[in-house]
Amino acid sequence: MRLFAMAVIWTGVSLGLGAASAQSQSLGEVAAKEKERRKGDTTRVVTEDDLAKHKGSGRTATSAEGTAASSEGDSHSAAGASATPGAKSEEDVRAEARKDWEQRRQQTEQEIDQLTKQADELQRMLSDARYAQFGPGRARNVEQLQQAQDKLAAARQRLDNLDEERRRQGY
Repeated sequence: MRLFAMAVIWTGVSLGLGAASAQSQSLGEVAAKEKERRKGDTTRVVTEDDLAKHKGSGRTATSAEGTAASSEGDSHSAAGASATPGAKSEEDVRAEARKDWEQRRQQTEQEIDQLTKQADELQRMLSDARYAQFGPGRARNVEQLQQAQDKLAAARQRLDNLDEERRRQGY
């Protein structure tokens, strides 16, 4: 009986190994065919500028024409952006983004302060022996405390996310 079980196991293992080696060979062949297929494939990225240039023309640019037009358009758009009189400089945009971030952080800190006070007050009421220890009023206070703590946790997470954003942006 044991001998038969061992024979079955060895047969299964050898079939599994044979299938694995046959599969890896076919995957290699598939990869080679895919590489060969992609060799002649040229990919081109169409930008907003390309679309604006060819909007009413009714034709599409070939990849060589589009690449040349795109590189010319990029150099013209970069020069035009600095010469345009109402355009904001990169420093102005960055300063506005920082100001917006500071405002969001300040609002989040105020929300955290408010929620902390609310949770502390509810906790104080629940801990006070003068209030009923059982009943619907206590259950309502417990529920409100849980909601305040959940909102407080969410606000603290937003504050952490804002600090991470500051770190990433280099404010």
